[in-house]
Amino acid sequence: MSLDKIEQAVRNKLHESDKELADSHYLDAAVYRTLKNQRSSDTDDSLAVRAAQLVRKIRDETQPIELKSTSTDRIFGDALIRALAPKIGDLREAEFGRRQPPFSSVEEAATWIKRRSTEDLEGWLKNSKERNRAYDEIERMANEHQIEILFTSTLLPYLVPDDEHVKSADAIPGTYLYRLAKETERIAKHTGLPQEALVVHILTGLKPVRSRVRISKKESHYALPRESAASEAGEQLHVHEAAVTFRAHDLTDKALRSIYRMVKGHVGGKGTEPLDDKDEYLWGLVQDLGGPPRAHGTKGPFWRTVQGKTNAKYPGAYTTYKGVQDRYERIVKRLWPPSP
Repeated sequence: MSLDKIEQAVRNKLHESDKELADSHYLDAAVYRTLKNQRSSDTDDSLAVRAAQLVRKIRDETQPIELKSTSTDRIFGDALIRALAPKIGDLREAEFGRRQPPFSSVEEAATWIKRRSTEDLEGWLKNSKERNRAYDEIERMANEHQIEILFTSTLLPYLVPDDEHVKSADAIPGTYLYRLAKETERIAKHTGLPQEALVVHILTGLKPVRSRVRISKKESHYALPRESAASEAGEQLHVHEAAVTFRAHDLTDKALRSIYRMVKGHVGGKGTEPLDDKDEYLWGLVQDLGGPPRAHGTKGPFWRTVQGKTNAKYPGAYTTYKGVQDRYERIVKRLWPPSP
């Protein structure tokens, strides 16, 4: 299958809520990661499914939220860059033959990254048969000797002018982009400087600023089995997560409240009410009874039974069987993405 056909197959597998990613660079990255981990037993369909599942994950991994920097952050960032000057000079000299920034603008740097990544990927794809045989042999030997291995792929984050989103380019092992990705990832991990800003600094000289707080959002979709009681509300379970990394020494109460609102808005949504013991009992009872019925004429008797059992444990909880059904449906909706 050609690369164009693979990309179209992945677009066809995207979840409805992910359609805006169909022509994004995240899809390109997902295709690369999937092809890199391809096995001889894979079918075109299984590759497309895996790549489609990766698209949102890659987008979420590269789209953290940063709070506005202060003078303290800028001074700290400048001190870090001065300390890192020898390493940064080495990285420039290794590819461009000089220790000064090779490009005069972010746009020039972004254009160069995209061109080099495309060239590297084309060369990588030409050796796919030999690579797949190597993967198979490595996996066979690992299984034979009971060794756990993990095949990974590397992306280089970078910025483009007038775009608030971080971009990412494929970084093929053995190339300069791969070395640049690994070195900036390591520096970012130990200094708190954003990796994409480090890449821009190395290529253009623009100074990065250490982030005060970094909020990484993540959305996961899990396909529910059709026999699941929750599948009546849909065939996917949706989970929202947020990870917060604090680096600033001088965060105010106002800033903390702002962070809390952002996290709550993503994970729980506005006005999210907590579930209680009665909800937990109702949920478990419906599951134990085989889930909400679908056949005509069975729904009323089912919910009356649920009402009776719930009221036996929580007297007076529900006055009508319809109230029990409505409450159960609200509980099920908590498994879905929160309202914006």
